[in-house]
Amino acid sequence: MSPSSAMTPQDFLSQAEAVSRLSYLEARYGVRISLWHNSGRDITYSSPKGHTFSYYLSGGHRSVRKGVHSCAGGPGKICLIPEGADSEWGHGSPLKFLHIHVEDSELRRRYVEITDRDARLCDIPEITYGEYPRVRYAFDSIFAAWSSDDRLAVECALSDLFGEIIGISKPCRDLHLTGGLSPYISRRIRHFIDDNLDESLTLEKLASIAGLSEFHFQKMFLKSFATSPSRWVFYRRIRKAEDLLSGHYPISDIAVRCGFSDQSHFTRTFRKATGTTPAVYRRLIQSSH
Repeated sequence: MSPSSAMTPQDFLSQAEAVSRLSYLEARYGVRISLWHNSGRDITYSSPKGHTFSYYLSGGHRSVRKGVHSCAGGPGKICLIPEGADSEWGHGSPLKFLHIHVEDSELRRRYVEITDRDARLCDIPEITYGEYPRVRYAFDSIFAAWSSDDRLAVECALSDLFGEIIGISKPCRDLHLTGGLSPYISRRIRHFIDDNLDESLTLEKLASIAGLSEFHFQKMFLKSFATSPSRWVFYRRIRKAEDLLSGHYPISDIAVRCGFSDQSHFTRTFRKATGTTPAVYRRLIQSSH
């Protein structure tokens, strides 16, 4: 199957009989949350695209992963299905479950933010019916926030979930990295960007810090950060804005501190990234404290 025609586990579920999607939410940066009911239909995932984190909410006591020695399913059980991992699942009774789907590049970008390591070292393990209390708590928080239509709480719980899953994964130490930026240069670039978000950051300036041409810097940055320099700067600007909005700086001041040309530009960009305006985001932050 070509990459363009690759299917996510959610695509496989949508095509299965006796399986219905109960609800769906497109979260930030392409992360998708879906709630499913399976009446007892066996499911096969063949070379799935993206990573899927599955959490059983109810039922599934007779569910098994075929060909794998593991315990049976049940409420609170967790499955991690990495990109490209084939799997067959037998379901002898109804179940309701939550799926969190994230593209590989987005998970690797978050991996860099959380661990300060090269994106290519991210290695999410296959887990079948695992029991991890902290991961379970993050899933429960996502479901509770989603059920109460609290978008901010959903995003916070998703961040916690990714952190916990990355925390239980092991870096792919056997991988021989070629190309990319050295750990020292990667850290220099990250710190420089974070310290200068109020400035106009250019590809020429970032490439000069790495001692590379602009063309080669872009290629090496993409390898190590799983995203382009411009997108990384965009993510960091939004992240800094979110942090500042929890305080009392005027929104016009935050726009300048985060490198936006004016408050209008900041508002448009922030809304596109988060689904809400800076003013509404601030109110949500303050009401949650």
